[in-house]
Amino acid sequence: MASSIKERLKRIQSTLDCEADGVLGHITLDAIDQALGINSRLQPAATTGTLGLTLTKSGIDTLIGFEVSSREYYQHYLQSPTWPGGQSGITIGIGYDIGYCHEADLRRDWGTRLNSDSLDQLASCCQLTGRQASQQRNKLKHLQIPWQAAVDVFTRTSIPHYGRLLLTTYPGVEQLPPATQTALLSLVYNRGTALEGNNREEMSLIRELVQQQDCDRIAAQIIAMKSIWAGRGLAGLLKRRDAEAAMILSGNGQSYHDDELIHV
Repeated sequence: MASSIKERLKRIQSTLDCEADGVLGHITLDAIDQALGINSRLQPAATTGTLGLTLTKSGIDTLIGFEVSSREYYQHYLQSPTWPGGQSGITIGIGYDIGYCHEADLRRDWGTRLNSDSLDQLASCCQLTGRQASQQRNKLKHLQIPWQAAVDVFTRTSIPHYGRLLLTTYPGVEQLPPATQTALLSLVYNRGTALEGNNREEMSLIRELVQQQDCDRIAAQIIAMKSIWAGRGLAGLLKRRDAEAAMILSGNGQSYHDDELIHV
């Protein structure tokens, strides 16, 4: 009887795009709630407001779109671990690069969302980047990272992590409109925190503009960055900068219902 129940649960999990491990955990329950239209999910850790940032949910959806395009694209092309190239490590979920995290971080962030065997295999690739990581890709291609698990880790772990980096890079950003905070989070997520060196002039100028709360000029500097990638076949980056600037300009003076916001 127990075996047949586990097999039934696996079939249900497969239908819901969850990891079909036969274990009834919170990822499966969240997916069942969503399928039934039940809003019983607990408030995620990323919305506790401890950092003082206020982000727009629509902007975060846009950020996720920049990273993985769509849920359908993710499930078709990115559900297995990937190696993006260059000095990247093995990447899982929504831009979670295990080449730049320690095993303890991986297990903390994914321990309740993946089974122990999957975690053990992924842990063997922590701190491996570049060619070393590329050589491990085929060994992991059988693993599946469910969409809901990817979104959960992105919400609970990645957003707070990059939120802290944003606050360090651009002090006072939490005083800006939510759409501007979200656009700058996307910028730091994509470009990092460096303010000095080649092609970093605009990133540096934004620091002063944040302190001046000059959102229009922040948007202008983001647009100015496009010259870095123009003519290099990087249309995605150009569209991303346009979208971030548009997010800032359209969000000036806009009011929001609380259910449209994420408090980080």
